[in-house]
Amino acid sequence: MRITPTSPIDAIPDPTATTGNELGKSRETRRRILEASTACIAEKGYDNFSTGAVAARAGLTRPAMLYHFSSRLELLTATIHFLARRRIELFEQAMRALPSVDSYKGQYFRAKAAEAAWSQLETPYFWAFAELSLAARTDPDLETIVKPALEIFDKARRGVTDQIFPQESFDMADFSLARDVVRFLSEGVVMQENFIHDREQRTAALKHFLHMLVASTPGAVFLQAIVDDWNKQQGLTDGTVDQPATAAIEAEDCSPDP
Repeated sequence: MRITPTSPIDAIPDPTATTGNELGKSRETRRRILEASTACIAEKGYDNFSTGAVAARAGLTRPAMLYHFSSRLELLTATIHFLARRRIELFEQAMRALPSVDSYKGQYFRAKAAEAAWSQLETPYFWAFAELSLAARTDPDLETIVKPALEIFDKARRGVTDQIFPQESFDMADFSLARDVVRFLSEGVVMQENFIHDREQRTAALKHFLHMLVASTPGAVFLQAIVDDWNKQQGLTDGTVDQPATAAIEAEDCSPDP
């Protein structure tokens, strides 16, 4: 898929970009290095990360790799930006691939977004991203790189759904809540899944919970009630809940009308 100039991904620096004086193959080489860096971090962790290991994985000599990324810090910075862009790119591709059919209702799109978010957690891009995020908690130098990249990633990921989803398919407040619940619950579950007793059954149950939350009428009503109560606590409403509007949420399913 060709990412449009207005894509939210453009907010994240492209570490594979080349200048006008460089050969076209330089971009491919940089991407190969960053894919190798991703694999090394995902498989071995941040503590075992080294430029030598990345060069070997990419099939390059260390000097050849350092020509593109001159230091460990520069390579780490480029890798973080690469990971953020790849995760946004994959999510955007999945969302743009959905058919534009009027009979597909809002909860269909919400369900597909949840599925796409969960499927990303099975990629090395997520695991490398997670490894670096956790390491940044106790590494001040790494934090200075990771924190701003995470903030850009969060805004860009939100921007994808805001840009692609039909505006009439969701209420912004409850959709934002659902989006955060899906992201942080699913990421937390996957990061703990190797330590969970009866993992497959419990993970399947949590997936079902998320699906029902974002793709069923009871879930929509529940989310709206939470948003109403939150707004009330924050003083954003006069304390009354628009019951008719809440009760009138359209009954939807996750498939097109016959």
